[in-house]
Amino acid sequence: IVMIKFKHFVTSLAVASMLVACGNVQQAEVKKDFVDYVNPYIGNISHLLVPTFPTVQLPNSMLRVYPERSDYTSERVKGLPIIVTNHRENSAFNLTPYQGEDLKPVRSYTYDNEKLTPYAYEIELDDNNMAVKYALSHQSAIYNIEFRQADKPVYVMVNTRLGAMHADAKGISGHQRLSDNTNVYLYIEPEQTPIQTGVLENNTLVENKVDAEGKNACAVWRFADGTKQVNLRYGVSFISAEQAKKNLEREQKDYNVAALAAIGRDVWNKTLARIDVQGGTEDEKTVLYTSYYRTFERPICMSEDGRYFSAFDGKVHEDNGVPFYTDDWIWDTYRAAHPLRLLIDQKKEEDIIDSYLRMAEQMGNMWMPTFPEVTGDSRRMNSNHAVVTVADALAKGLKLDLAKAYEACKKGIEEKTLVPWSDAPAGWLD
Repeated sequence: IVMIKFKHFVTSLAVASMLVACGNVQQAEVKKDFVDYVNPYIGNISHLLVPTFPTVQLPNSMLRVYPERSDYTSERVKGLPIIVTNHRENSAFNLTPYQGEDLKPVRSYTYDNEKLTPYAYEIELDDNNMAVKYALSHQSAIYNIEFRQADKPVYVMVNTRLGAMHADAKGISGHQRLSDNTNVYLYIEPEQTPIQTGVLENNTLVENKVDAEGKNACAVWRFADGTKQVNLRYGVSFISAEQAKKNLEREQKDYNVAALAAIGRDVWNKTLARIDVQGGTEDEKTVLYTSYYRTFERPICMSEDGRYFSAFDGKVHEDNGVPFYTDDWIWDTYRAAHPLRLLIDQKKEEDIIDSYLRMAEQMGNMWMPTFPEVTGDSRRMNSNHAVVTVADALAKGLKLDLAKAYEACKKGIEEKTLVPWSDAPAGWLD
């Protein structure tokens, strides 16, 4: 038997669903920290849809990254990640450190000695000619990059897939377009001073040109030949590049990646400690805590200094002290992730459901969302899984706006089509 002891709540079917079946289990005292049981590489190969990815992120935070590759077996990575804009499909921007003369907006690197945890990331690139360390906070992060070829020039390129970049010696800023009404913004600054600043055109550094726009718009810093270390820190935002800079300045005071990783480790340990496992094998604990870590990938909190961008009406709103969450993909999460959160973090679950109701209002039809993402309600899949989530929350005593929740659930069921991938009103077939 695997025994689960909750510090404040009894066990639930949601937790039981994450356990592997156990045979003869030897009782053993847990010696590792909770976060040490998390293996982000579990599930990174898929035979059907897409795999899970080894996500680096603080719980339910806006900033998520993972190495950009198709799955665990890929022999190369595309640049270094800046932000994932939905939990399994899309990344925005690329960071490309490089030594040499063959400049490209994004490089496909060979890699080795990768080490990834929920809070930090290390990797060696280009046949071990560069070493990278990374750690993040909620809306900002730090990169430490070691260059190991003393006889070659040193470049750092920042690329947007579709958008605009602005470069100067103190900072690079820009945006990437995600949809018709949604952009993600970046502000990044170096600790070391570059000797050249410009943009990349036809794979050539155009010095003193500060703006690039369009597909693969790319800003470039060149550092002095022989530079061994470049430290970068950046902020992200869905409101503006100016807000991205504010997010960076609020969260980061230096370029100390080890200190930031230690903070992230502590955050994850405290979060995972809400479930304290007694008994079971080391492998079974790894399965449990890795599954538990996965429940914090989404939804993400979009509030930035009390404001948030909503793709559901394309506007920036005041959050009035209630964080706004999206990128939930409720079809995936209603069976186990939401019921588990009901037991361990009722306040967050209340805020998430309140976010649903704000989405319904902002869309103008008061329909409960079907598949809320950063770019709006994609209407993937069908049916009304959010209704189950709301009903479960009310049955367990959560504090919600009952009248508004009932209206959104009823309208969603009666007025929108059940045809998947559609935002049309219900028709004769419905």
